[in-house]
Amino acid sequence: FSQSSLEKKFRCYIAENATGLYDRRFMWRRHRVLIVAPDPRRMRSMVDALRDVQPPGAPGSSLFMFTTRDAFEASNPFAPIWHCVDGHVRALG
Repeated sequence: FSQSSLEKKFRCYIAENATGLYDRRFMWRRHRVLIVAPDPRRMRSMVDALRDVQPPGAPGSSLFMFTTRDAFEASNPFAPIWHCVDGHVRALG
């Protein structure tokens, strides 16, 4: 079984999130990992890779949000440009 570098990073972020250390240290109730992909195709492949690691609804799956460079540059980071593993598009908030 060989993992991609991205899958390894997802697993590390998920494991860290489960400990709650980041939230306690920085006094955040909930943090996100925001990923800006160069294009829609790459964004979809990243979302698919995350689904292989953490299916929608699994603990940690809502930690990651994805968008494209074009969407990020055309809007503001708080706009509903963030794609989640469950298929929804959300705003930061």
